[in-house]
Amino acid sequence: MKRGKLECGNILALVFILLVFPAMINPSVASVPNHSIPMTSDLTYHMHMAAMLQPKQTAQFAGTTPKYDEQVGETFTQSFTSLEYNVTAVAQVDSDGYGPAYLLNGLSGAGYWYQVGLAYDWGGTASGFVLAYEVFNTTGVSIFPSNGGGGAATFSGPVNQGDCVLFNLYFGTGSFAGKAVMYALDYNTNSYALETYSAEGASNFVGNPNSTLNMHGFFTGLMTEQYHANPYYGSEQFVTYSNQAFALSAAWLWIDEYNVATNQTVFSAQSSSLIAFDNFHQLHQFESNGATEHADAYVLDTGTDPVSMNLSASSISADIGNQVNTSFAANASGGTLPYTYLVFLDNNLFATYNSTNGIYDTILNFGSLALGAHDYYVDVIDSNGYPASSQSVGFTVNSDPSLSISSAQQSVDLNQHDTLSASVLGGTSPYTFLWYVDGQQVEEQNTSLTSSNFSFNATAIGNYTVYGKLIDSANYAINSTTMNVRVNQDPFISSWTVSPESTSFFLSNNEAKSSLTVSGGTPPYTYTWYLNGVVVSQGSASNYNYSLSRMGQNKLQVNVSDSEGFVVTSLAYRVNYGYNLLNIGLTAGLPIIALGLAAFFLLRRSQADGLSKPKTL
Repeated sequence: MKRGKLECGNILALVFILLVFPAMINPSVASVPNHSIPMTSDLTYHMHMAAMLQPKQTAQFAGTTPKYDEQVGETFTQSFTSLEYNVTAVAQVDSDGYGPAYLLNGLSGAGYWYQVGLAYDWGGTASGFVLAYEVFNTTGVSIFPSNGGGGAATFSGPVNQGDCVLFNLYFGTGSFAGKAVMYALDYNTNSYALETYSAEGASNFVGNPNSTLNMHGFFTGLMTEQYHANPYYGSEQFVTYSNQAFALSAAWLWIDEYNVATNQTVFSAQSSSLIAFDNFHQLHQFESNGATEHADAYVLDTGTDPVSMNLSASSISADIGNQVNTSFAANASGGTLPYTYLVFLDNNLFATYNSTNGIYDTILNFGSLALGAHDYYVDVIDSNGYPASSQSVGFTVNSDPSLSISSAQQSVDLNQHDTLSASVLGGTSPYTFLWYVDGQQVEEQNTSLTSSNFSFNATAIGNYTVYGKLIDSANYAINSTTMNVRVNQDPFISSWTVSPESTSFFLSNNEAKSSLTVSGGTPPYTYTWYLNGVVVSQGSASNYNYSLSRMGQNKLQVNVSDSEGFVVTSLAYRVNYGYNLLNIGLTAGLPIIALGLAAFFLLRRSQADGLSKPKTL
């Protein structure tokens, strides 16, 4: 938490207690009837169109001199059953003697707007500190006090410069049933003041997650308001509102100024987007036209803050189970030395440091942190209680990395290359990849990518062992499993046999059976078979039967390619394909021989018959 100048007691004595035990800032006020519990969200939202805040308390001004109404505010997004904040009693006036009002505002669920606060020399009419209060109805008209323009009630006792004063808005019970109570208590003197008005059936104060104000300029939140005779340019002193019992989730910050005499807006500015209080104690600054404010989940500071800080931090690399170290230099300026530095890790106070020269340059060990996202930031408080806050430094604790390698193939040909891939899961980038072949480092790669490729060049035949090593930014090192890579000699055809055959009685060598043996290279092989220069077949079989269709000489050939793309070509084998003349001749001559034999035997028979027949006379 950050504390404002003169806020609710001795800041340096309380700062550590308030940070570690924040609930201790709200002392008991049980003696006050129907005092509410600390603000608690009921998560009820009523949406309203945004509009410019309308001027208030104007009825107090008889003349036209104090015509500029300056407002520095914070709008809550959540809704509450009750509201309470502590504020520093700062006695201040401008050059014309007009003082401010420090206000807690509540827009009820019934549409009425209630204000309670502490005013000092308010509007030039009330001297010293008084209870400032006012109620507006649903049409934007000031109805309480009945004469309009806001009221100024006296406390039961003194309220002094530097006192810590409680503001409280709540819906009463018992004798206060049905009423909205506007209450204030000075913790230092026990002086108090209260006013009540009908709650009109409401039971909660409505936040606005969509804009700073509703159509009448109403809102639930905090505001420092001051009238001036001349345009305002940021001369208000530093004031702190705080509630350490409840952390706001988000808020709008805004600053505007209104010319009451001309009924015109001088300027109006608001935070460009809703401010999320992800880091509870980190101040978010907003400023416009010389006015400034700071807010976190517990505190709103309005007015000039003389302290500023610059943080120069190194990046953090962390794996689960490792010690998380950070180095930074925080350099504050302005305000009054010495400074107290507060380091918050994941919204918890981690370290404090007192600096007499304004510099906090250190290396911190955050220890072993849980897996996931973390952040830290640095606050500084000067000896008068003025605060400043650094930007948040985010980092991630990652799981320990794992490394795997793969390859599309684990054998290559001589003078070819094999691409191996490494993939990392987890760890903290950037990474260093180291590649080893047979135990010797051959390559180093530095990258923020989660993968790495290594080209293994096969310069000699043999078997090789390859593995990868990963070192992440958290200095975690891990080796992959090993992979065996074989380098083969280039493929060659060790034998090729061709057996011409005839499948027809009248044709010679119309088929040729071919069988090939390949050695070396990297399987699998692809065989491409050629007949007379034309591809006739391609596949993984090492044998092929040619069907010859061209008479005469035929040229047979085969190409072999292995998985590395190496191609070896066979010598040409020539086969003559034609007619089998012997078989044709034999086929054509057999009838003639048969006829000749028949004629021969017939002739022999005739001769035999002539010799055996008796002659006649």
